[in-house]
Amino acid sequence: YSTAPAEKLYTPVIADEVYGPTRVNVEAQRAKPDSLFHTIRRMLTVRKQHLAFGRGDFHWLVLESPALAAYTRHFEGETLLIINNLSAHPQVGQFPPEISGVYTDLFSGKTLELNQIATLQPYQYLWLARKN
Repeated sequence: YSTAPAEKLYTPVIADEVYGPTRVNVEAQRAKPDSLFHTIRRMLTVRKQHLAFGRGDFHWLVLESPALAAYTRHFEGETLLIINNLSAHPQVGQFPPEISGVYTDLFSGKTLELNQIATLQPYQYLWLARKN
């Protein structure tokens, strides 16, 4: 946020009580471990550790639920499966049989067995690496 006079700013500062700078600012976000700031930092760290995110094969998965966005990435022997629930409601995804298998959650390190049907909670996302 700027100390410049309001007339010198490119656009006006948001004066909203919910989204204004008194509530949404970097200092407040840094103080909360579960904030969007820290979530994005964790995502960037994970993304940098896996070259498949930016290289290699990319394949969208066609799912029945339009609220689920899922794709695979494959590069140099690593296969990633990314599943995003873009909805405020739980979503059930029916996945192709070749997706079934054992994965490692890239955020928690936990092992996850994914079958052809999985339920994602509102706005849940999974970044998974297939175990060989």
